[in-house]
Amino acid sequence: MNVSHSTLDGAVELAREATGAGVAGVLLMPPHYFRYSQEEIRSFYLAYADAIDGIIPTYLYNIPAFTSEIASSTAAELLASGRFCGIKDSSGSLDYFHALQEQSAGKPFTFLAGQERIFVQQRRTGAHGAVSGVASALPELMVALDHAIAAGTPERIERLDARLMEFLVWSDQIPWPTAAKEALKQRKLKSGALATPLSPQGERKLAEFAEWFRGWLPAVLRECRETK
Repeated sequence: MNVSHSTLDGAVELAREATGAGVAGVLLMPPHYFRYSQEEIRSFYLAYADAIDGIIPTYLYNIPAFTSEIASSTAAELLASGRFCGIKDSSGSLDYFHALQEQSAGKPFTFLAGQERIFVQQRRTGAHGAVSGVASALPELMVALDHAIAAGTPERIERLDARLMEFLVWSDQIPWPTAAKEALKQRKLKSGALATPLSPQGERKLAEFAEWFRGWLPAVLRECRETK
């Protein structure tokens, strides 16, 4: 569960509510809306850790497109404190991943990939798993791809990753998570309303996506069920 908030008190309150609801762990990004220095980000996380006092496992959440970046050195320092169990990285940067691996060598923590475009590369080189937006609409594809990576089957990895990229090319053309919500709708599953109405051009693009997705999905699901 994501307990990120624009304030420390808000994040702490959400973490406590998550604990009461039986959540196994939470994600926490730096406070959103304003930009903060690395020293301020470090202080924020340590103050949060003091406030929750270990009541729930917390993962750092690096998503610089929407808030301040957690520099790899800052992340390594926080993870080394033993007060955070891992990190979800949605930066989309392999350099960040490798820098964090180097800076945290010998210090156990869980690394969760958050950007599907480099999921294969990260998983092959040490990522423990992923928190995937695409999986909300296509869990079969992400699970099959992860199994293929674990099994070490290059041809199947390449084929499934190509399918993932096809979906991402379409999702780039409309605001995220519009494509995922429309995919769920096409699969006869509840997805909820969009956060904001689309423009007329966006509505046309969404209709094109829906038509493409209906024709694309059956073959993808067959491929996901294959064992080789």
